[in-house]
Parts: sequence; C-alpha cells; structure tokens
Amino acid sequence: MQAGAAGRTEAPGTPLRQPLDVVAVTEDRPGGPVLVADWTWASALLDEADVRDLAETWFRALKALATHADQPGTTGRIPSEFPLVQVEQREIDAYESELRGVTDILPLSPLQRGLLFQAEFDRQGMDAYTLQVVMDIGGPMDSTALRAAAVTLLDRNPALRAMFRERGTGDPSS
Repeated sequence: MQAGAAGRTEAPGTPLRQPLDVVAVTEDRPGGPVLVADWTWASALLDEADVRDLAETWFRALKALATHADQPGTTGRIPSEFPLVQVEQREIDAYESELRGVTDILPLSPLQRGLLFQAEFDRQGMDAYTLQVVMDIGGPMDSTALRAAAVTLLDRNPALRAMFRERGTGDPSS
C-alpha cells in the first residue's frame, strides 16, 4: 500500500476526486486467483496509519465473508449476479440445493426456445433432437479412466452441463 499514483494516468499533482480511492482487481497467479487492491489517498487529509488500518479491516471483513460463504448451507449467490434474467433469491436457493453448483442462469436463445417448444409440444412422440448412442465394448474397460474422461469433457464444455428449468413465471431459463 502506497500513497501516490499507483495505476493512475493523470499527472501526480492532479487533485484526487475523493479523499480515498480503492481499485480492487483479481489477478490470476500460479497458486490461483489473488485479490489485489491499490489504495490511493489524500495525504493532507488522511494519515497512512489510518488508511492502513482501514485496509486491514477491509481485508479481514472480506476474509470473514469468504469463510462464511464456504460453510455448508450458505449459498452466497444473489439475484444481481445473474443480470440477464429476472430471478428471485428463493429460485437461486432452490437451484443450489438441487444442483452441485450453479455457474450461471441465462435466458434461452431463440434456437433453444424453438427446440424446447418442439420437445414439449408432443411429449408422447419421438423427440428428433435427442440422440442416444449405444456401444458394445469388447475387451477390458477401464471404468475409472472412462469416468475421468467424461468429467473432463463436462468440465471443458459448460454447454454440455446446461439444463432447462420451468419457472413459476412461465419463462424457462437455462
């Protein structure tokens, strides 16, 4: 933490817009993502010790929130994290209790709407968009390797993990 112009592009003598400015970003590092915050303050108005205390308190509060969110039974997701759909907290809670993890909630694309309509239109008929492949495997099979390959396939292709939900609003989401 330094007083001054970390990350700023204006001249050093330019007045600050506010007495304290915090720019927080997540950096991808070899050990995983790390939160980095640049603190800039007006030294004529704020003591470095006070700003340091504020920064340490801020990081302690963030750590407490993250620890709480990691506890079983806490969802941590809120409606504002899904800006493309109108979703209520109770829906998010229901999704998370049913599924292992909700990555995103999205509106259906026009093509998805059409495919879903066709599938729902005649539930008793044949669904031309569902493909099932059956294979006979000769010889020994490594079921652990097959399962690992399937998990890797799903991890690398989020679209294969998508599902459609009927919602109380009548508007499906994926």
